[in-house]
Amino acid sequence: MRRILSCTLLVVGLALTACSSSGGATNTAAPPAGGSGTTPSGGVTTSSGDIDCSGLTKADITQFIVSTQLLAQVRNQSTLEAIRDKSVGNYTPDGFADVLAKMAFLAGHQVAGLGDPADSLAFYSAANDKVRALLAVTGDVPQADFDAYQAQTGGPGGVIGKQVPINAAISEYCPKVT
Repeated sequence: MRRILSCTLLVVGLALTACSSSGGATNTAAPPAGGSGTTPSGGVTTSSGDIDCSGLTKADITQFIVSTQLLAQVRNQSTLEAIRDKSVGNYTPDGFADVLAKMAFLAGHQVAGLGDPADSLAFYSAANDKVRALLAVTGDVPQADFDAYQAQTGGPGGVIGKQVPINAAISEYCPKVT
């Protein structure tokens, strides 16, 4: 369990470092067809007039990264207990669902070659619902349920890999948030 926490903290630290390494640079990419650069009332620069990133915060992005790392680790009773008692993070199904809802505006705004965030958001919503059900079980969860979850999500690599379209879209369309 200590290894999971160390890995999670390392990944979060690296992700936050990567996100903040732009040094405050603004997005110079051309906006998608039909869009124009705008600055919503929250002061968050966007690449398209139809994308308003002002409802997304760095705390939301951090919660997204930590939650996805924890969802990737759900493979047995001990990892579920560590998530339940928050010894490896502050994930809750409701909190993660709220972050996913805040990110819904990214759907359809993909970065070339990296996939549509809509697919990843739907994937994480389904995984979150499954973990919510596992957490609701009183007593021990049968290992077969964990195995089914791992098969559904593609294991740790499948869960972590689904971050790419979302992270790319945030970097592309919401550079001031990162």
